[in-house]
Amino acid sequence: MSIQSWYWKQLCKVKDRFGAGYSLDRWSFDIKGYTASSGYYWLRGEQQQVQWASWVWNRLNIPKCSFIVWMAMWRRLQTKDRLVRFGMCEDDTCPVCGTSAETIDHIFFTCPYSQICVQELGRALHLPLLFNDLDAACRQIPKLSAGRFKNQVFQSCVVAMMYCIWRQRNEAVWNKTIKHPRALVRQVKHMCFWRITSIMPQRIKSHEREWFVRLLS
Repeated sequence: MSIQSWYWKQLCKVKDRFGAGYSLDRWSFDIKGYTASSGYYWLRGEQQQVQWASWVWNRLNIPKCSFIVWMAMWRRLQTKDRLVRFGMCEDDTCPVCGTSAETIDHIFFTCPYSQICVQELGRALHLPLLFNDLDAACRQIPKLSAGRFKNQVFQSCVVAMMYCIWRQRNEAVWNKTIKHPRALVRQVKHMCFWRITSIMPQRIKSHEREWFVRLLS
């Protein structure tokens, strides 16, 4: 079978699937008629709604940090407990602390190194960050502050810290080194300062800008 005929068959399959969305030659999913957007959502079907999407995909977040945290929320990062289940390694010990099995909850929240990092970040942000697992993080992170801009800044810092912890985990695996927690907090503040400065919303008031600069500079 040629590659052209394979592609043609795939296009015909899509055409047949979309045919089910029409009733009497009218697109039944949207009264305004067919659009690429309505076709996409119809084809995708019902999706599970998650409460953490707003802070994981917060606009002020660094995109690569959001991606790693998104993977963590779905428990899809290649932690050692997962690799053992897949038969890709035999030892599930945390490469950072060397005392417990490496799980998502452990590497981000209960590993002694991660706990110190989160505590140091809390001191730098003047926030009581108390996370024991992903569920606790999901409850606390969406409401770190009453103000919307401040809340987004805090969320961006927490997401960046989770990303940096994962990076340090990989450094421990491949290079047998990790940064001091205070150095990691400085890195998080630096990353978030330049990211947020580059996309600072125009509506932010002057006193909020001053607060942001004092907090992260």
